Amino acid sequence: GGTGIAPLLLLAEQIAGRGVPASQVLVFLGGRTAGQVYFEAEFGRFAAVHVATDDGSRGFKGFVTELMSQTLRGMLDSDASMRFCFYNCGPEPMMYRAYQLQRALPFAALQCSLERYMKCGVGICGVCTCDGARMCVDGPVVGAEFLAQSKHFGKMHRDKTTKALSW
Repeated sequence: GGTGIAPLLLLAEQIAGRGVPASQVLVFLGGRTAGQVYFEAEFGRFAAVHVATDDGSRGFKGFVTELMSQTLRGMLDSDASMRFCFYNCGPEPMMYRAYQLQRALPFAALQCSLERYMKCGVGICGVCTCDGARMCVDGPVVGAEFLAQSKHFGKMHRDKTTKALSW
């Protein structure tokens, strides 16, 4: 997804700087259309980039999570000892689907950057809470253990008025 993707470009650059070949760093970019796919060329300097668009205007036609599933399961078919490190950002419903796929695979790390309205930015107002954690100070990046116990991730969020809404 596009939301929060800029820090992941920096992460890919840092991984490449440590000598990890681009073929071992997979980036999955998705959007509704080709115009909503960001940093493809930039990521291509450091990673093997896989693109999906809902309308098929760029790359795989369908959801990026479908492309991710096909690609990762194919990799495991050729090397069952493989372990993955997952770093996710984007719209929460998409990240939730990615998390469901990823948690079933062998992973060494699994993190999601959760988007929440952050009115005060210092943890006082509580608008950005997710299962009691204030995303403005306790996040926004959370790990697999938090996600596994979460009752809110992928299920609910708050609007600007703090009203709880279902996805």
